[in-house]
Amino acid sequence: MATEMECNNSRPSSPSLIQDKETCETLRLMNERLRILKMQHEDAYSHVCHIESRYIDRESDFYKGTYGLYLTAKEAAEEAEGEYLSFPKCPIPGCPLHTQLPITPEKRSKTINFDNEGFQIPPIRKQAKRKIIEQHFPQIIETSNKFKNLKLQNEISESQTIQEENENKNNDTEMTIKNQLPPPIMLKITKNYRQQLKELTLAYENLRTKLSGEYIKLYVDTPEQYRPLTKYLRQTETADYYVIKPNQERPIRVYLKGLPRDTDMEDIQEELIELGFNPQKICQLQNRRTKLPLPIFLITLPRTEGSP
Repeated sequence: MATEMECNNSRPSSPSLIQDKETCETLRLMNERLRILKMQHEDAYSHVCHIESRYIDRESDFYKGTYGLYLTAKEAAEEAEGEYLSFPKCPIPGCPLHTQLPITPEKRSKTINFDNEGFQIPPIRKQAKRKIIEQHFPQIIETSNKFKNLKLQNEISESQTIQEENENKNNDTEMTIKNQLPPPIMLKITKNYRQQLKELTLAYENLRTKLSGEYIKLYVDTPEQYRPLTKYLRQTETADYYVIKPNQERPIRVYLKGLPRDTDMEDIQEELIELGFNPQKICQLQNRRTKLPLPIFLITLPRTEGSP
């Protein structure tokens, strides 16, 4: 009895089962080869698109060679896909590699009710129960006002009104002056910064200072005081500083969107000149990750008297 069971266990697989396994393995290898060829085809296509958007030169040898590699990858992928589709299906029932589980369709309610405004009405079991609340209105009691015969008097005098108007004007003037203050001058802190500050405060009475990290901010009240101060610092060889340009001297930067990414920047410049603008610089932004040009153009315009 034991000898018969050992013989049954040692019997080789049937030829049909071996052939089915070989067919399944062949299908797996063909599917893997098709996946690799499709990836190569997508890489070649993205490379060609990158060259077209960056250089726009289809007559160069580099572009022609890249385009030839793209066509070769495309033909190889199409040929492998045709072989895979024409090959017999996997004969192994329930094969985990070549069997797709059926997708159960979603169950939807048969009847959907809508109200007069077009909103869907939830089923009754999901609706909140209405509660009947009895409202009790209090009884109105009439009362008499013993001060109804008194007249209201306006106690605000003309002097107080004029004083408030003057205060408002002073506040508006202070805000205007504050908005027109020149930007600070950043003086770097060195070994002899105390001597430098002493000389500056003696030369300019309205000078104000404020510590900011490794620099000292120098403030003045008017542009007339700002220009001599910068001139004095330029003549001082030991002073290490930098100047922040005021808004009146900075150029205007505008982002232009809504154009194709391959738009020629010379065409944009010509259109702006025809509209009455004088662009100083036009550049196209790029994606940080892919380094591809974006459909966004940065235009630098000079600031004029009527500029915002």
